[in-house]
Amino acid sequence: MLFWWVMFNTIKQFYSSSKWQQARRSYLSYRKGLCERCLKSGYIVPATEVHHKVRLSKDNINDDKITTNFNNLEALCTQCHEREHEGDARERWKKHKNYKESTRRYKVDAETGKPVIKPEG
Repeated sequence: MLFWWVMFNTIKQFYSSSKWQQARRSYLSYRKGLCERCLKSGYIVPATEVHHKVRLSKDNINDDKITTNFNNLEALCTQCHEREHEGDARERWKKHKNYKESTRRYKVDAETGKPVIKPEG
């Protein structure tokens, strides 16, 4: 139990560091603020999360090749990120203030090339 608490605090410190905040901002800008997975399906959805493809652990928390390397990051919307972390999805959804707004989905119109809101249902 104590090990988990120490690891939790170490990861929490990393995510609140200026190093991570700068990397996060830079990566979201690099990906134009859009969810990469939704974009592959033709949807334009704002990214709200920057996901680590290789999860952070005690062994890699100080390794820049894991923590801030763009090759290990992925811009995701709330829904895609929750699918990735299904175990804690309910809690994240409850805490996310703009959940409805951040999950609005758009499709690119084939003729005009402009985003259109995906119909509900």
